[in-house]
Amino acid sequence: MISTGSPVVRPYGTEVLRIAREAVKLDRMKSSGIPLLDSHQQVGLNNHLGRFVDMWIMGGAKPALMGRILFNETREGKRAEGMVARGEIAGISAGYRVNEWEIKDSKGRVIDPEVENLRWDDDLTFTATSWELFEGSLVSVPADAARLWFDPWASSITEKKLSWRACGLGNV
Repeated sequence: MISTGSPVVRPYGTEVLRIAREAVKLDRMKSSGIPLLDSHQQVGLNNHLGRFVDMWIMGGAKPALMGRILFNETREGKRAEGMVARGEIAGISAGYRVNEWEIKDSKGRVIDPEVENLRWDDDLTFTATSWELFEGSLVSVPADAARLWFDPWASSITEKKLSWRACGLGNV
């Protein structure tokens, strides 16, 4: 699971990623691909652990952006793969750019920052209504605690799929 869109507290307010086909831009899957990195480190080939070979949005009451990963056959890729397989690391985090925000105040009223002044101490929720995924990262502590890695049914360690059951999204 790459993202559930769960609220994450940021310095500017609460951030939510909208998980829907029309909101998540996955164009990079078709062109350059979406890499799996070590802790969002984009510099150097040693930080490139693998790549996403498939992505989809699972609907329902708790929509989620799901992905299937192929680890690199490098020392770093095999090390990360082993850590995931042994349950030593379970966090995954999305690296993305937001194209459009919807901002709401604590009463649920939509705020237009072009018209209204925003204060640093306002209780605001920023929902990314259009965003592009650049990368996924294995991390020790994901901002969204629901983003976990787990797959007891994988037929091979090399090709891991994120499990729905482990993330509380039902049985497969």
